[in-house]
Amino acid sequence: MATLTGLSAEERKKRKKRKQIMKVVIPLAILVLLAGLVVGIHFVNLYNEQKRLEELAAQTTAAPKKVELVTLSKDDLEEITVISADSVSGEEKTFIRTGEARDWKWKNNTDLDLNKTLINGLADNVAQITSINTVSDDLESNSDVYGLKDPAHTIKIRTTEGEEIEIYVGSKSPSGTYYFMAVKGDNHIYMLGPTLYSYLVRELAEYIDLEKFPELEEQQFYSLSVQKPGETEPVCGYFNPEDLLQVDRMALSLWYFASETSGRYDSMDYEKGRSLSEALTGLSYSGCVRAMPTEEELKEFGLKDGAAKIVLTYKKYGIEVQPDGSLPFERKQISLTVGKETSYNDMTYYYAQLDGTGPVFRILKKGGLNFVMESFTKENMMNLLPTQIGIANVDRIKLIYKSKEHDFEIRRETTKDEKGNEKTVERFFGDGKEFEEASFRSFYSMLAALSANQYLAPEKVKKDAEVILDYEFFTNYGENETKHIRLLEYDDNASQLEVNGEILYLVNRTERKKIESNIENVLSALE
Repeated sequence: MATLTGLSAEERKKRKKRKQIMKVVIPLAILVLLAGLVVGIHFVNLYNEQKRLEELAAQTTAAPKKVELVTLSKDDLEEITVISADSVSGEEKTFIRTGEARDWKWKNNTDLDLNKTLINGLADNVAQITSINTVSDDLESNSDVYGLKDPAHTIKIRTTEGEEIEIYVGSKSPSGTYYFMAVKGDNHIYMLGPTLYSYLVRELAEYIDLEKFPELEEQQFYSLSVQKPGETEPVCGYFNPEDLLQVDRMALSLWYFASETSGRYDSMDYEKGRSLSEALTGLSYSGCVRAMPTEEELKEFGLKDGAAKIVLTYKKYGIEVQPDGSLPFERKQISLTVGKETSYNDMTYYYAQLDGTGPVFRILKKGGLNFVMESFTKENMMNLLPTQIGIANVDRIKLIYKSKEHDFEIRRETTKDEKGNEKTVERFFGDGKEFEEASFRSFYSMLAALSANQYLAPEKVKKDAEVILDYEFFTNYGENETKHIRLLEYDDNASQLEVNGEILYLVNRTERKKIESNIENVLSALE
């Protein structure tokens, strides 16, 4: 039987089921449609972004449309000024041509030499500024977009004809390779290549060619002093033999600590002295950090009251040989003030300045300067073989041991043969008794080789100490040239060693016992 709607029960059931399905399917379809729209929009945006990036990149990757903006020769240039907004030091780079040779100099200090490679590279590139492409013909409207409203760099050029040109460099291109550029009086925006830009970003200090400590041979040194805060006088001096007090030349060393206060010259270890000269001629310079420092900057660098001052006096030889075969020379002096430590590229340096004026630069701490600043002290550098003197220069030895005086003598007789050749015969005596040569030389070597263990600072010397051993070498250098050695009591472990009236060293107990034993053996043979 039919229902009121004309539908059977079965049909109503199917219809109801379809409605339930539609309630689920339609929202799903809408969701799918919306998702498709979102994805589509996303891909459209990606496409447009890619296209935009490709268009921007094309500005620097398309075939170059070269535009010659400045066409000059290097000789046409008279002055170059580079003003950089990002300059760390704030020092303006203005370079001018000077002198007959028309060399490039820094305008603010023409006494300074410039790094020829850098300044010539800058001049070459400035003389021929070209663009690889024209980006816009409306500078006025787009200056802010391309970083030219407040340019990072300004290049001012003055030619020998008086022409003045200004170039402005703005921000970096999207490719990251080129830079946007404009020329005063031109409403176009151009693309500047990276080569000239690499010269613009350099600090003025990089253009300065540093003066350095001269590289010297040992015979060129006159004197060298190292002054550190708290010291009343320099701690080192170097002198040629003819400048030394006569007695000091017997120390077999050309290096000495000189005291203007006491007038004393204390012998330095020869090899350590040479290492000092090598340290100074091997300093590692790391470039200029300020071309013309202010007083305030010198304080910041620690150069107003430096950590050390090194003064070197040396011979600068000419090239024309004199009639006697020697080279002419003049005496020159240079000083190095050392300031604070600083780190740069994971290395440690000292700030430094030559002659108290001019540029501030860095010197690597490791190596030569570290040796001067930390290892170079009188205690470390003193010659610990102070009694050394060659037997050929000694005629007599006076020895006092246990209150008894003994005399040892070397008698030399020189004869000539028929051909005029000289021959010297030596004979050795102790208290008038002739010595066998080998025994005497052994005894002499023991006296001359008495070694100290450490330098004894003057304030630690014990006055009026008991004398253990006293001996004096009388030389054939001259009538009054002697070397007088005394070994005196100090404590249970060491003795004081006095050389020519000055107590300089400590000798340990072992060394003292050894020399006493040897002397007693020799003296017993004389009895």
